[in-house]
Amino acid sequence: MKRLLIAILAAATLGYAPQAHAKDAISSDQARTIAQSKIDEIYPGGEVTYLPDKIDERKFGWIFHIVFRKYVETHSLDYILYGAPSLLVERDGTIDEIPGSVVFQHREDDYLREHIPRLFNEN
Repeated sequence: MKRLLIAILAAATLGYAPQAHAKDAISSDQARTIAQSKIDEIYPGGEVTYLPDKIDERKFGWIFHIVFRKYVETHSLDYILYGAPSLLVERDGTIDEIPGSVVFQHREDDYLREHIPRLFNEN
């Protein structure tokens, strides 16, 4: 019980608040699988993935940034997938696309507040 309380206090200090329906929440590994499945659907052929070291975890889910696999291997700007959307995988497994123009401008939160306001509603 003491460890749970410490974990909750640490999470609150870092700004993370678990959702009310935590029993329905997916794991980060499940979110990765969902994101890669959607990427494979959008870009068939297996040449595209997400940046594994740039996954943005938020209280409502994870944001995955899409790139060519070659970029992950080489970090060469020749393999950036310009204009690609990012993917939001919510904690319940719902998936949404964030347009590439929004990602380029680093305005993900503004876009999500406008188009998916329920993510920012306090429970």
